Amino acid sequence: MIRTLALALLATSASAQDITLPSGQSLSFFDVRTDDPGSFRFRFLAPDLDPAGRGLTYDDVMADFPVLCETYALPALAAAGQVATEIVISLMDRPVEFGVATPEATQMFEPYTVQDGHCIGEQF
Repeated sequence: MIRTLALALLATSASAQDITLPSGQSLSFFDVRTDDPGSFRFRFLAPDLDPAGRGLTYDDVMADFPVLCETYALPALAAAGQVATEIVISLMDRPVEFGVATPEATQMFEPYTVQDGHCIGEQF
Protein backbone atom coordinates (compact mmCIF):
# COMPACT_ATOMS: atom_id res chain seq x y z
CA MET A 1 0.00 0.00 0.00
CA ILE A 2 1.39 3.38 -1.00
CA ARG A 3 1.36 6.01 1.70
CA THR A 4 2.24 9.68 1.78
CA LEU A 5 4.64 10.68 4.52
CA ALA A 6 3.61 13.58 6.69
CA LEU A 7 5.20 16.75 5.40
CA ALA A 8 5.96 17.82 8.93
CA LEU A 9 8.35 14.87 9.24
CA LEU A 10 10.25 16.12 6.24
CA ALA A 11 10.65 19.74 7.27
CA THR A 12 14.17 20.94 6.67
CA SER A 13 15.82 24.31 6.97
CA ALA A 14 15.82 24.68 3.17
CA SER A 15 12.77 24.60 0.96
CA ALA A 16 12.90 23.41 -2.64
CA GLN A 17 12.66 27.04 -3.75
CA ASP A 18 15.92 27.74 -1.90
CA ILE A 19 17.91 25.15 -3.84
CA THR A 20 19.96 26.48 -6.72
CA LEU A 21 19.33 24.20 -9.67
CA PRO A 22 21.56 23.95 -12.74
CA SER A 23 18.57 24.65 -15.03
CA GLY A 24 17.65 27.81 -13.14
CA GLN A 25 14.07 26.58 -12.82
CA SER A 26 11.95 27.44 -9.81
CA LEU A 27 10.01 24.55 -8.37
CA SER A 28 8.14 23.62 -5.23
CA PHE A 29 7.95 20.47 -3.16
CA PHE A 30 4.66 18.60 -3.75
CA ASP A 31 4.87 15.40 -1.71
CA VAL A 32 6.89 12.33 -0.84
CA ARG A 33 5.53 8.80 -1.11
CA THR A 34 6.68 5.38 -0.05
CA ASP A 35 5.31 1.90 -0.50
CA ASP A 36 8.34 -0.20 0.40
CA PRO A 37 10.63 0.28 3.38
CA GLY A 38 13.58 2.39 2.27
CA SER A 39 12.00 3.44 -1.05
CA PHE A 40 10.87 7.05 -1.41
CA ARG A 41 9.48 9.13 -4.29
CA PHE A 42 9.92 12.90 -3.95
CA ARG A 43 7.57 14.81 -6.24
CA PHE A 44 8.09 18.44 -7.20
CA LEU A 45 5.96 20.92 -9.15
CA ALA A 46 8.02 22.32 -12.01
CA PRO A 47 5.62 24.51 -14.02
CA ASP A 48 8.25 25.44 -16.63
CA LEU A 49 8.50 21.86 -17.97
CA ASP A 50 7.41 21.40 -21.56
CA PRO A 51 9.08 18.92 -23.90
CA ALA A 52 7.05 20.38 -26.82
CA GLY A 53 9.55 23.25 -27.00
CA ARG A 54 7.68 26.04 -25.20
CA GLY A 55 9.55 25.48 -21.93
CA LEU A 56 12.18 23.33 -20.28
CA THR A 57 12.92 19.92 -21.81
CA TYR A 58 14.49 16.85 -20.20
CA ASP A 59 17.89 17.91 -21.52
CA ASP A 60 17.43 21.27 -19.78
CA VAL A 61 16.63 19.74 -16.37
CA MET A 62 18.57 16.47 -16.30
CA ALA A 63 21.30 17.96 -14.08
CA ASP A 64 18.63 19.06 -11.56
CA PHE A 65 17.73 15.50 -10.56
CA PRO A 66 20.95 14.58 -8.70
CA VAL A 67 21.00 17.99 -7.01
CA LEU A 68 17.46 17.44 -5.71
CA CYS A 69 18.36 13.95 -4.51
CA GLU A 70 21.56 15.00 -2.73
CA THR A 71 20.60 18.42 -1.35
CA TYR A 72 16.87 18.01 -0.70
CA ALA A 73 15.75 14.38 -0.43
CA LEU A 74 18.66 12.92 1.56
CA PRO A 75 18.70 15.73 4.18
CA ALA A 76 14.89 15.66 4.51
CA LEU A 77 14.89 11.91 5.11
CA ALA A 78 17.74 12.18 7.60
CA ALA A 79 15.88 14.93 9.49
CA ALA A 80 12.81 12.65 9.62
CA GLY A 81 14.88 9.72 10.87
CA GLN A 82 14.24 7.73 7.69
CA VAL A 83 16.81 5.49 6.00
CA ALA A 84 16.61 5.29 2.21
CA THR A 85 17.88 2.60 -0.11
CA GLU A 86 16.13 4.05 -3.16
CA ILE A 87 14.93 7.55 -4.06
CA VAL A 88 13.01 8.58 -7.16
CA ILE A 89 12.92 12.29 -8.01
CA SER A 90 9.84 13.27 -10.00
CA LEU A 91 9.12 16.60 -11.70
CA MET A 92 5.64 17.46 -12.97
CA ASP A 93 4.30 20.57 -14.65
CA ARG A 94 1.00 20.44 -12.69
CA PRO A 95 -0.38 18.59 -9.68
CA VAL A 96 -1.02 14.98 -10.63
CA GLU A 97 -2.77 12.41 -8.49
CA PHE A 98 -0.30 9.60 -7.92
CA GLY A 99 -1.08 6.53 -10.02
CA VAL A 100 -3.72 8.26 -12.16
CA ALA A 101 -3.08 8.59 -15.90
CA THR A 102 -2.90 12.28 -16.77
CA PRO A 103 -1.86 12.47 -20.43
CA GLU A 104 -1.96 16.27 -20.56
CA ALA A 105 0.66 16.53 -17.80
CA THR A 106 4.40 16.56 -18.39
CA GLN A 107 6.24 14.35 -15.91
CA MET A 108 9.90 13.43 -15.72
CA PHE A 109 11.66 11.23 -13.19
CA GLU A 110 15.01 9.71 -12.29
CA PRO A 111 15.72 6.81 -9.89
CA TYR A 112 18.66 6.65 -7.49
CA THR A 113 20.13 3.99 -5.25
CA VAL A 114 21.43 5.36 -1.97
CA GLN A 115 24.93 4.12 -1.13
CA ASP A 116 27.23 5.49 1.55
CA GLY A 117 24.96 8.51 2.00
CA HIS A 118 24.98 9.50 -1.68
CA CYS A 119 22.55 9.21 -4.60
CA ILE A 120 23.79 6.89 -7.35
CA GLY A 121 21.90 7.24 -10.63
CA GLU A 122 20.10 4.15 -11.94
CA GLN A 123 18.64 3.27 -15.33
CA PHE A 124 15.15 1.83 -15.76
